Amino acid sequence: MFMAWRGRKTSVFIGVAYVIIVASMSLLGFYSLHLSRQTSQVTRQSLRTSTRALADKIVRKVEKRIIDQDRAIFDLVDLHNLDDFKVFWGRLTTMSSLVEGALVLDSKFRILHYASKEGPRERKRFTEQFSKHIMPVLGLQELAPGHHRHLHSLIGGRDYLISYMFMEQQGGRFLVALKINMDYVMRHMLTEELRPLEKRYFAAVTDQRGHIVYGKRAPRGLLTQRVRRRFPTTLYRFRVELTPRAAASLAAHAVRRERTSLGLLVGSLVVTIMGLGLLLWLVHRERAVSELKSELVSTVSHELKTPLSLIRMYAELMTLDRPGAVERREEYAAVLTREIDRMSRLIENVLDLSRLERGLLPETRPERTDLVLLVRDAVDIHLRGPLAERARMELVLPDGPVYAEVDEEAVRLALLNLLDNAAKYGATAVEVTVSADGQGTQKVRGRALWAITVRDDGPGIPAGERKQIFERFFRGRMAVQGRERGSGIGLSLVQLVAEAHGGKITVGEPADGGKGTVFRLTLPRVDPPKMDPKHDPTTPDTSEETV
Repeated sequence: MFMAWRGRKTSVFIGVAYVIIVASMSLLGFYSLHLSRQTSQVTRQSLRTSTRALADKIVRKVEKRIIDQDRAIFDLVDLHNLDDFKVFWGRLTTMSSLVEGALVLDSKFRILHYASKEGPRERKRFTEQFSKHIMPVLGLQELAPGHHRHLHSLIGGRDYLISYMFMEQQGGRFLVALKINMDYVMRHMLTEELRPLEKRYFAAVTDQRGHIVYGKRAPRGLLTQRVRRRFPTTLYRFRVELTPRAAASLAAHAVRRERTSLGLLVGSLVVTIMGLGLLLWLVHRERAVSELKSELVSTVSHELKTPLSLIRMYAELMTLDRPGAVERREEYAAVLTREIDRMSRLIENVLDLSRLERGLLPETRPERTDLVLLVRDAVDIHLRGPLAERARMELVLPDGPVYAEVDEEAVRLALLNLLDNAAKYGATAVEVTVSADGQGTQKVRGRALWAITVRDDGPGIPAGERKQIFERFFRGRMAVQGRERGSGIGLSLVQLVAEAHGGKITVGEPADGGKGTVFRLTLPRVDPPKMDPKHDPTTPDTSEETV
């Protein structure tokens, strides 16, 4: 009772400790996974922030170049003499790469002069476009003199960038509009800013509809890292797009790191849980063994107490001078001998089980032994024991000797356990057979096998218990319910003896479909001694006798 309570207490303690360990490892693993994800997020955010700053810098720089050049040109405008203006602007538009043409309008918005590097047809086309489509959207009513504005618009399928402002000179008010060369802006200004970045970024310029007007768009998998910045005052139809090329490797690295962390977390949890299960199983098994050992001590004590009580009682009867006591002394002596044999058998079983578990056979060494004589001897000993009257013994043995290299005492002990079990658990007849093993071609160390079969006509062993009956201290349900005395070590001893000799012990049902149980003990056979008459040991003649 105390051992069971202590075992349960130990199991509970180990279970609680492991729950704490698993919970701690889980929290640590989830924290590590969260930290890994947070680190990846910070890295991505840092990369995105730096990309955003770079895009803003490019937009400001391009805008500043356009505005600065426009202001520089506007500062040179002199409208005092229109003829000089025509000569000046003709020379300026020829030298300037950014300005493609200059347009001067009076206060009534009539075109006074248009200086351009373009041909006559293109000039006429532009002035018509300016009057019909550009002028109405300039917002001139809100434009104060000296203020500089830009118009970026798609007209007739073509991008126009117009820089314009009101100028007052000689008491008059003029509108000066500069036509910006978009090819120059795209091929030079944007190229100078974006091309050096192409090794580290996917760089592109798109319009309002998302169509690319310059550069190359990033793959779809990197669109989450794309940064878009709009030109605020000049090329406001356009947007600069920058996508870090390193985002792909960073994303892949982040995924690998998260998967590795998750795999380590799951792996550690699985290993920990498996360790917990194994430990609990070992504790349970150890507790079961402890309980079985306690039960063994109790059973052995009971088994020893009963014959000791009988020995004491009959010894006292032999010392009395009561009438008839002297005549019955032989009967008393037989009872004393029987009970002493029972005690000796039990003690031998316990001692031999201990030795065989350590891989030791009894002290005598294995030698060539006639199994027929060994079986007869074991049956004779059984018939002199306390279970002799319970079952009738039938022997089916070869006419001549059959030999196996065995430890005679160990095999005899195994046979006695099989015979006692058959007689103890409900059998009325027990058949013992020695024959060549006909169940297969299995050999041990190149030698064929002999089979010793013990068959009874008892109630049989349930199929669910057949694998357990060879375990130490196990007693079947029928044995417990029938209140038969036993230690639960007999069949364990038989199995250890069989395995120590290279043989095997099996249990099953009779092949003819009858009731009962069949135990089959196989042992490796050897050639007969040279001095024996020659015979064929593989097909021995058999004779049947009842004892």
